[in-house]
Amino acid sequence: MHKFDAVTCCSAIHHQKMAGIVKTLGEIRRVLKAGGRVFFDILSTRNPSYAIGEEIEAGTRLGGREGEEDLPHHYSTREEVEELLKDFSQMEIRESEFSYEYNSESYRSVLFEVVAVK
Repeated sequence: MHKFDAVTCCSAIHHQKMAGIVKTLGEIRRVLKAGGRVFFDILSTRNPSYAIGEEIEAGTRLGGREGEEDLPHHYSTREEVEELLKDFSQMEIRESEFSYEYNSESYRSVLFEVVAVK
């Protein structure tokens, strides 16, 4: 079986329900070498889109902006991210906010940037 020094997952892991996020992080941990690192981001409950769409489970909403109507978005708290990483030996969690433009629209995003070590 192949093992990896690092795994990167940007703007993807939060596009599922909590059970999927738990499974994804478990698989990432499984394929990392001892001391390997995972780098990922996950939406914060402080993200402006947190109130958009239909809640399908706690912290997870379906839909949102145009083009994302059928796409789940999970929003986390720092405590939830820490719990998700309980099986990792080290973690660094930074909540970041940034603005960007897409299709001539301005957006603001608030997310947790995470580095965790197996």
